[in-house]
Amino acid sequence: MLIENRNYLRVHDRELLYEIDNNSIEEGQVIIEPSKAGAPTLKVTVENTVKYMHSKYDPEVEAERFINKFELKQDTKHIFLVGFGLGYHIKYLKEKYPYLSFTIYEPEFEVLVKMLETVKVNKLFNGINVQIIRKDSLRIRTAMLYENYGDKIQILTLPFYERYYSLELQGLYEILLNNLKEKKGSLVLGLTYQKRWTLNAIKNFPTIIKTPNILHDIDHSQFQDKPAIIVAAGPSLNEEFENLRYIKDHGLAYIFSVGSAVNSLIDKNIYPDATLSFDPKKENAQILQKIKDKRIDNIPLIFGSTVGFETLYDYAGPMLYMVTSQDTITPRLLPDGEKIRIVADASSIALVTYQLLVNIGFKTIYLVGQNLAFKNKSRYAEGIKNYNSDKADEDKLFPIKGVHGEEVYTDDNYDRMRKQFENYIEVTTPLGIKVYNTTKNGAAIKGAPFITLEKVIKNHLKSTNLVMDKWFEGSPSYDVQLVIQEVEKLALAKDTLADLLTDLNIFLNKIITSGRNTQIERQFANFDKRFKKVRRNAFYLAFIAPMIRVQTEKLVKISKDIKTESDQTKKKELFEKSFGDFLLQITELNDELEIHFNELQENIK
Repeated sequence: MLIENRNYLRVHDRELLYEIDNNSIEEGQVIIEPSKAGAPTLKVTVENTVKYMHSKYDPEVEAERFINKFELKQDTKHIFLVGFGLGYHIKYLKEKYPYLSFTIYEPEFEVLVKMLETVKVNKLFNGINVQIIRKDSLRIRTAMLYENYGDKIQILTLPFYERYYSLELQGLYEILLNNLKEKKGSLVLGLTYQKRWTLNAIKNFPTIIKTPNILHDIDHSQFQDKPAIIVAAGPSLNEEFENLRYIKDHGLAYIFSVGSAVNSLIDKNIYPDATLSFDPKKENAQILQKIKDKRIDNIPLIFGSTVGFETLYDYAGPMLYMVTSQDTITPRLLPDGEKIRIVADASSIALVTYQLLVNIGFKTIYLVGQNLAFKNKSRYAEGIKNYNSDKADEDKLFPIKGVHGEEVYTDDNYDRMRKQFENYIEVTTPLGIKVYNTTKNGAAIKGAPFITLEKVIKNHLKSTNLVMDKWFEGSPSYDVQLVIQEVEKLALAKDTLADLLTDLNIFLNKIITSGRNTQIERQFANFDKRFKKVRRNAFYLAFIAPMIRVQTEKLVKISKDIKTESDQTKKKELFEKSFGDFLLQITELNDELEIHFNELQENIK
């Protein structure tokens, strides 16, 4: 690494400097060489083939053309750059838009290392506000970006990564799109579900290690060039039962029911090829109760790893799972957990299902019963007894465009789902995904042209018997002994955490009861050192931190007030209130998790 870059990172990004100093790279994967014009260029080995990230003739001219073609959207305040390479595009970008701030995400660690051996970043950035993020901090850092800039962020991707990293980019776009949720809604959702997400992941884990992962353990080639139908529970589903029966009887497409739609289908004796569930609430189990009561054992259940654990009890049919972005337990406990493909959390199961179908290889997707609006003031189709109210709150309704060009009435939740669907479709269209909306009298969804299901059957679904028998069969390939070893490591970390919390509470009490304010800054610094040990503890990171996300965000904000408070007495009072309450929550959660963690240890043996 260039000494100038080492000095730069020492001041601006110590974490990256530490990561580079403590990790080796595979030599030969990324090579720097002079271009024909003399400026350095870079080539990368992709699937055993060498590809140039920049032009091998003149990378500077190539970068200038690339940025000249780039169109900045109105109101953009921040640019998220996917791909750093040797930074040629950044030079021209900051010249063109000097008033913007930038974040750089370089997917390849080796490229980042080679760049730091070649380019003087301080000179390149020249005082502009730039952040560099890596894979391990992607979710947190992008969430922080959306906290600051909301929807004023524009993504710009190097052509190299668009060509050769489409799957990884899809995952990145899903993370970014997931962060587009309104801040208020996100905070409310986090406060409501943060404990349930973790508790569900713990309770579901013994089932997970015995269950195939649909993203890894199932043969995806059987879905190639075949259509899929997502059946939601909107009131327009009532008009499509016979069409769906015909499709099912003739094997014209895979039918995936989402949420409570499965109950309407069962009432009409139509069994979908799978039903999907991911809601973390306890009441979610009610949705599958009809299947359990009727002892139906031939409808596969695809569940999110943080689904309400009660949902899985006594389910007789085949099961598959997918890891959701709210799950910090499963990736931590499974061997090679960091390589597990994750489905981003979303505001509805239909959105999660759409992500999943794209990831397992479906290229044509039809939406049925996806009203995203009310029909005759009703929310659901026949045969659905949902734990949510079926009727519309008329005071909260507003008109939007329907699929027939007419006005339909929706509410904030449905409208948010519609916009998210449109974002997902926009991101996946370049991947060759075609989406059609067959929902009569539903909200128009940009990117999903309306077509009746009758016309789909007549004009699109030409082949019969497309659905493979036992398509859902697969075997989890986890070494249970390795899982047990990971759990044992976490058990030791849990004991260590208990000791750290005891020590920290004692030290906190000393600061509070001390009558001397002259050394308070040093006392705070010593407390901070101890506090960092807690926050770096493996058990805390995997189990407790996800359960107090909102409180942690609040603590970070209050900490800034503590630092700037000049009155030492007020500073101490703020410190006692904020950190005292936070430590109490951690201690209580650590005690509360005892029984669930012990149960986990027993159930995986």
